[in-house]
Amino acid sequence: MRKSPARRVVENAFVVAFPHPTPTFDDHLLVVPKKAIPTFVDLLSPNNISHWVAILEAACQILKDRGWSEYSIGVNGGAYQDVAQVHFHIYRGMIHWRKLTDTNLLNPILSEEGSRVYPHSDPKRKLHLVICVDTSYGFSDLQQTVADLVERNDLIELGYTVFVETEPALDHDILLHLVSG
Repeated sequence: MRKSPARRVVENAFVVAFPHPTPTFDDHLLVVPKKAIPTFVDLLSPNNISHWVAILEAACQILKDRGWSEYSIGVNGGAYQDVAQVHFHIYRGMIHWRKLTDTNLLNPILSEEGSRVYPHSDPKRKLHLVICVDTSYGFSDLQQTVADLVERNDLIELGYTVFVETEPALDHDILLHLVSG
Protein backbone atom coordinates (compact mmCIF):
# COMPACT_ATOMS: atom_id res chain seq x y z
CA MET A 1 0.00 0.00 0.00
CA ARG A 2 1.23 3.50 -0.85
CA LYS A 3 2.06 5.73 2.08
CA SER A 4 -0.09 8.80 2.48
CA PRO A 5 1.77 12.10 2.79
CA ALA A 6 -0.85 13.22 5.32
CA ARG A 7 -0.17 13.81 8.99
CA ARG A 8 -0.78 10.59 10.87
CA VAL A 9 -3.21 10.80 13.78
CA VAL A 10 -2.79 7.17 14.92
CA GLU A 11 -0.45 4.50 13.65
CA ASN A 12 0.35 0.99 14.81
CA ALA A 13 1.51 -2.26 13.22
CA PHE A 14 -1.87 -2.82 11.55
CA VAL A 15 -3.44 0.55 10.69
CA VAL A 16 -2.80 4.20 10.02
CA ALA A 17 -5.29 7.05 10.60
CA PHE A 18 -5.00 10.46 8.99
CA PRO A 19 -7.15 13.43 7.91
CA HIS A 20 -9.26 12.71 4.82
CA PRO A 21 -7.52 14.30 1.79
CA THR A 22 -10.87 15.59 0.45
CA PRO A 23 -13.07 15.82 3.56
CA THR A 24 -16.84 15.88 3.42
CA PHE A 25 -17.08 17.08 7.02
CA ASP A 26 -15.04 19.63 9.01
CA ASP A 27 -13.54 16.85 11.15
CA HIS A 28 -13.15 13.85 8.83
CA LEU A 29 -10.49 11.17 9.30
CA LEU A 30 -9.67 7.87 7.60
CA VAL A 31 -8.49 4.67 9.27
CA VAL A 32 -6.82 2.32 6.78
CA PRO A 33 -5.28 -1.12 7.29
CA LYS A 34 -1.61 -1.32 6.29
CA LYS A 35 -2.39 -4.62 4.54
CA ALA A 36 -4.09 -4.60 1.13
CA ILE A 37 -7.67 -5.67 1.93
CA PRO A 38 -10.17 -4.80 -0.81
CA THR A 39 -13.57 -4.85 0.96
CA PHE A 40 -15.27 -4.87 4.35
CA VAL A 41 -16.31 -8.50 3.85
CA ASP A 42 -12.65 -9.38 3.14
CA LEU A 43 -11.63 -7.52 6.31
CA LEU A 44 -13.81 -9.91 8.34
CA SER A 45 -11.97 -13.03 7.14
CA PRO A 46 -10.07 -14.96 9.84
CA ASN A 47 -6.76 -13.88 8.24
CA ASN A 48 -7.64 -10.20 8.69
CA ILE A 49 -9.36 -10.08 12.08
CA SER A 50 -6.31 -8.47 13.70
CA HIS A 51 -6.71 -5.56 11.25
CA TRP A 52 -10.46 -5.29 12.03
CA VAL A 53 -9.74 -5.17 15.76
CA ALA A 54 -6.95 -2.61 15.21
CA ILE A 55 -9.33 -0.40 13.19
CA LEU A 56 -11.89 -0.46 16.00
CA GLU A 57 -9.21 0.27 18.62
CA ALA A 58 -7.77 3.14 16.58
CA ALA A 59 -11.23 4.63 16.01
CA CYS A 60 -12.06 4.47 19.72
CA GLN A 61 -8.69 6.01 20.59
CA ILE A 62 -9.35 8.90 18.18
CA LEU A 63 -12.81 9.49 19.65
CA LYS A 64 -11.42 9.49 23.18
CA ASP A 65 -8.40 11.67 22.38
CA ARG A 66 -10.54 14.25 20.59
CA GLY A 67 -13.48 14.10 23.00
CA TRP A 68 -16.01 13.56 20.24
CA SER A 69 -19.45 12.64 21.56
CA GLU A 70 -21.41 12.92 18.30
CA TYR A 71 -19.69 11.02 15.53
CA SER A 72 -20.00 8.30 12.94
CA ILE A 73 -17.61 5.50 12.10
CA GLY A 74 -18.50 3.97 8.76
CA VAL A 75 -17.19 1.89 5.90
CA ASN A 76 -18.62 1.88 2.39
CA GLY A 77 -19.07 -1.18 0.22
CA GLY A 78 -20.34 -2.26 -3.15
CA ALA A 79 -21.26 0.64 -5.43
CA TYR A 80 -20.56 3.09 -2.56
CA GLN A 81 -16.88 2.10 -2.32
CA ASP A 82 -14.74 4.38 -4.51
CA VAL A 83 -11.32 2.87 -3.70
CA ALA A 84 -10.42 -0.84 -3.85
CA GLN A 85 -8.93 -0.73 -0.33
CA VAL A 86 -11.14 -1.02 2.72
CA HIS A 87 -11.02 2.16 4.80
CA PHE A 88 -13.16 3.58 7.58
CA HIS A 89 -14.40 7.14 7.82
CA ILE A 90 -14.65 8.83 11.21
CA TYR A 91 -16.33 12.19 11.36
CA ARG A 92 -17.67 14.45 14.06
CA GLY A 93 -21.03 16.12 14.32
CA MET A 94 -23.34 13.65 12.60
CA ILE A 95 -24.62 10.31 13.81
CA HIS A 96 -25.83 8.12 10.95
CA TRP A 97 -27.25 5.36 13.12
CA ARG A 98 -29.90 5.27 15.78
CA LYS A 99 -29.44 3.19 18.89
CA LEU A 100 -31.04 -0.20 19.07
CA THR A 101 -33.28 -0.54 22.11
CA ASP A 102 -34.58 -3.57 24.00
CA THR A 103 -37.88 -3.28 22.13
CA ASN A 104 -36.04 -3.98 18.86
CA LEU A 105 -34.79 -7.33 20.11
CA LEU A 106 -37.96 -9.36 19.80
CA ASN A 107 -37.52 -11.04 16.42
CA PRO A 108 -34.05 -11.61 14.99
CA ILE A 109 -34.11 -12.41 11.29
CA LEU A 110 -30.87 -14.36 11.63
CA SER A 111 -29.08 -15.87 14.59
CA GLU A 112 -25.62 -17.43 14.43
CA GLU A 113 -23.21 -18.25 17.22
CA GLY A 114 -21.84 -14.90 18.30
CA SER A 115 -24.11 -12.67 16.24
CA ARG A 116 -27.76 -11.89 15.71
CA VAL A 117 -29.37 -9.72 13.04
CA TYR A 118 -32.42 -7.52 13.60
CA PRO A 119 -34.33 -5.20 11.31
CA HIS A 120 -34.20 -1.69 12.75
CA SER A 121 -37.64 -0.69 14.02
CA ASP A 122 -37.40 2.82 12.55
CA PRO A 123 -35.33 2.63 9.36
CA LYS A 124 -34.54 5.84 7.50
CA ARG A 125 -33.01 3.99 4.58
CA LYS A 126 -34.40 1.29 2.29
CA LEU A 127 -32.53 -1.30 4.34
CA HIS A 128 -31.33 -0.92 7.93
CA LEU A 129 -30.22 -4.08 9.69
CA VAL A 130 -28.44 -4.21 13.03
CA ILE A 131 -25.85 -6.94 13.57
CA CYS A 132 -25.26 -7.57 17.26
CA VAL A 133 -21.78 -9.04 17.71
CA ASP A 134 -20.86 -10.71 20.99
CA THR A 135 -17.06 -10.62 20.75
CA SER A 136 -16.67 -13.21 23.50
CA TYR A 137 -17.41 -15.71 20.70
CA GLY A 138 -14.79 -14.08 18.49
CA PHE A 139 -15.65 -13.15 14.93
CA SER A 140 -15.82 -16.67 13.48
CA ASP A 141 -19.19 -16.36 11.74
CA LEU A 142 -19.29 -12.60 11.20
CA GLN A 143 -17.74 -12.67 7.72
CA GLN A 144 -20.28 -15.21 6.46
CA THR A 145 -23.18 -13.36 8.12
CA VAL A 146 -22.23 -10.06 6.49
CA ALA A 147 -21.46 -11.68 3.12
CA ASP A 148 -24.87 -13.41 3.14
CA LEU A 149 -26.68 -10.17 4.02
CA VAL A 150 -24.84 -8.24 1.29
CA GLU A 151 -25.63 -10.90 -1.31
CA ARG A 152 -29.24 -11.53 -0.21
CA ASN A 153 -30.06 -7.81 -0.36
CA ASP A 154 -28.19 -7.15 -3.64
CA LEU A 155 -25.94 -4.61 -1.88
CA ILE A 156 -22.93 -4.90 -4.19
CA GLU A 157 -24.98 -3.28 -6.94
CA LEU A 158 -26.97 -0.95 -4.67
CA GLY A 159 -24.06 0.02 -2.43
CA TYR A 160 -24.05 -0.04 1.34
CA THR A 161 -22.49 1.46 4.42
CA VAL A 162 -21.75 -0.23 7.73
CA PHE A 163 -21.78 2.11 10.72
CA VAL A 164 -20.15 0.97 13.95
CA GLU A 165 -21.88 1.73 17.25
CA THR A 166 -19.04 1.67 19.74
CA GLU A 167 -21.03 2.21 22.93
CA PRO A 168 -24.09 -0.02 22.68
CA ALA A 169 -26.64 0.23 25.47
CA LEU A 170 -27.07 -3.54 25.42
CA ASP A 171 -24.79 -6.34 26.58
CA HIS A 172 -23.24 -6.80 23.13
CA ASP A 173 -19.72 -5.63 22.54
CA ILE A 174 -20.28 -4.20 19.03
CA LEU A 175 -23.35 -3.22 17.03
CA LEU A 176 -23.00 -2.86 13.27
CA HIS A 177 -25.67 -0.94 11.35
CA LEU A 178 -25.85 -2.21 7.76
CA VAL A 179 -27.69 0.38 5.64
CA SER A 180 -28.33 0.91 1.96
CA GLY A 181 -30.17 3.17 -0.45
